[in-house]
Amino acid sequence: MARKLSRHYLDAHNIKFCIRIKRDMHLSRTNGIFSPAANFFRSLPIGTYCSLVGPRLVCGQKLWVTGGRLPSGEYLILVSNYFSDTVMDDYKRRWEIEVLFQCLKSRGFNFEETHLKDEERLKRLFSVLAIAFCWAYHVGAWRHVVKPIRIKKHERPARSIFRHGFDLIRHVVLNLDEKCESFTHILTLLWNALTGLRCHVYQL
Repeated sequence: MARKLSRHYLDAHNIKFCIRIKRDMHLSRTNGIFSPAANFFRSLPIGTYCSLVGPRLVCGQKLWVTGGRLPSGEYLILVSNYFSDTVMDDYKRRWEIEVLFQCLKSRGFNFEETHLKDEERLKRLFSVLAIAFCWAYHVGAWRHVVKPIRIKKHERPARSIFRHGFDLIRHVVLNLDEKCESFTHILTLLWNALTGLRCHVYQL
């Protein structure tokens, strides 16, 4: 019932959505029979994707379905209330935003633990965290070249580029007496991050 109400609200307000579903969630075929979502994309080559013809029933809702297999072999299956050739790109942009908020929150800066309520102060804090995120990412990218991130048995990185840089910055800052040279270097990377951020703002 909640799903139906949510879909009705989104449609009534002309809000587009695109979400990922599990590979074992059942979708309707053109003949009305339901099958696990992965079955529709099992024969696709790795790294490719396609959209099913026409909307399909998913949890009682008629939705468009696009799916494929990632280089890791894992399935990426999306459902949306609109049809578009760019639905995968739309989802990638959304996922980048999701990753950013993960880094700002529990996986990095614990932004959700702030007790600030004033809107202007929150804006300033968010601006500082955004700069810190760019700094950590730049440091992580540089560190990955010097010390590549370990790949686990399931073929996924042991940590993200952001976390690779975040951990180094924290270690250096907490040990400044021993890491003066490293601190100077990561400050240079901070300057590069700020320069790149300014250029991006000017382009906008």
